[in-house]
Amino acid sequence: MKILDLNEEEGRVSLSLKATTPGPWDGVEQKLAKGDVVEGTVKRLTDFGAFVEVLPGIDGLVHVSQISHKRIENPKEALTVGQEVTVKVLDVNADAERVSLSIKALEERPAQEEGQKEEKRAARPRRPKRQEKRDFELPETQTGFSMADLFGDIEL
Repeated sequence: MKILDLNEEEGRVSLSLKATTPGPWDGVEQKLAKGDVVEGTVKRLTDFGAFVEVLPGIDGLVHVSQISHKRIENPKEALTVGQEVTVKVLDVNADAERVSLSIKALEERPAQEEGQKEEKRAARPRRPKRQEKRDFELPETQTGFSMADLFGDIEL
């Protein structure tokens, strides 16, 4: 037992048995490390990701961008609550009680996707190269000048 509070005026002592038992985050660095591959259960889905229980009492976040190589708008498109998944640990922050996880880090990037990106790059028209710089002399007048005075001889 641990003494939480001692109030001599009222003659009361507050005790806690729970405070003597280690919490799930105590020593988590020895149980879970960056780069580990573990099994987990999807516990909760949000708009920004899925919380996966990787150890009893410890849930990690698989951000929506870490679920799949394909673009996913909402984790519900790929995962369901209660689903067993294999995840890679990206980061463990015991002080903040946060674990970052990834599913796509364990999957091979589809070769087809890379080819499509290259096709998109090749199909995009390129800008024409800039012509070398020219030196212009501005007319010395009090009334100003027009753009035609400066660039009238340039063909587009």
